[in-house]
Amino acid sequence: MLVRIVGPSEAPQPVRVVFRHGTVEEDYKTSEVSLDPTTGKVVGVDAYSQRRVGDHIANFLGPLHRGHFWGLAVKVLWALAGLALPLLFLTGVVVWGNRVVAPRLRRLGTTG
Repeated sequence: MLVRIVGPSEAPQPVRVVFRHGTVEEDYKTSEVSLDPTTGKVVGVDAYSQRRVGDHIANFLGPLHRGHFWGLAVKVLWALAGLALPLLFLTGVVVWGNRVVAPRLRRLGTTG
């Protein structure tokens, strides 16, 4: 499926045509064909099936960051993981309040 056509920003650069393999969620599975803007001849092919392992890992980082892979279960997991830091902050404030603030308030209340 055709994803996009990227025109050259400067004259000597090729036109890039990007194709996706698989579903919309698998947006990291893309191949790219570079074309000469004046003649239309193919000047390069970056095929998904010909990439090395490192290339596949690097292309997977974007969907991994956004949680756009393996369906709804991963999106829910990513949302819960995103709530972990605010939850840790709130529990830290409660623990600090119980250890530091509450004893001081009790002392102030009994001496006054």
